[in-house]
Order: sequence, then C-alpha cells, then structure tokens
Amino acid sequence: MTSRRLLRYAEFALWVVAATALIVAVCAVPAFLFGSGLSTLKLLLFVVGWLLFGIGSFGIQPERPKRDGQIVDLETGEPNRFEDRLQEIPPLRGRRLPFSDRVNRNVKLFATAVAVLGVSAALELVFSVPG
Repeated sequence: MTSRRLLRYAEFALWVVAATALIVAVCAVPAFLFGSGLSTLKLLLFVVGWLLFGIGSFGIQPERPKRDGQIVDLETGEPNRFEDRLQEIPPLRGRRLPFSDRVNRNVKLFATAVAVLGVSAALELVFSVPG
C-alpha cells in the first residue's frame, strides 16, 4: 500500500514538474522571438498561470448536489500521450500505476498553475527581472 501511495505522489510530482517545464518552454519561444526576453517571459507566465489557476479552481470544486456535475472537468477516464510518456520516466518506469489510482487531472492542473505562478514570481523576486 505504501509503495502504491509513493508511486501516486511521484506520478503527481512528475506530472506537475513536466507540465510546468513544458509551459515555460512554450512561453519562452515567443518571449525571446517577439518580446524583450525574460521580462516578456515573466509576463506570459503570469497570464498563463492565472488562466490555468482559474480553470483548475473550477475543476477542483466539489460537485454540486442539485446539478449534473462540475462546470469544468478534465478527466476523460483514460491517460493521454503526455501521461503515457511520463510512465516511462524513473521512478515510474517498470512500475505502472493504474490510471484509476492516479491523482485527478484537475488537481494536477491546479498545482501546475501554482508552480507556473511560482516561476513567474521567482523571475521577479529572486532574479530581479524588470517588468
């Protein structure tokens, strides 16, 4: 049981880190091509982070008893290609976690939004990127 719980947390952390890195990389391309580099990247990450935060916050709300379901739900019931690729990276390689045992995608998206906003804040507060 503990092993499965650790795999669940490892998959969650790996998903959030990989999604955050992918978002930073995708935002960095237009920031450096069309903007002023790090300051544009910081702004893009802030905007994308708040958009993801809004979507994620709707997704993690509990279901309403009188309604049919949630307003936003990213769960499809099966893994996508991104999640399949993450299963190939250690510590998950060779110890495949069933999709039903993984952390909900809505929670992962919310945590990714917080991480993206953290990167944006770190660019401003730690690295003193002007903006």
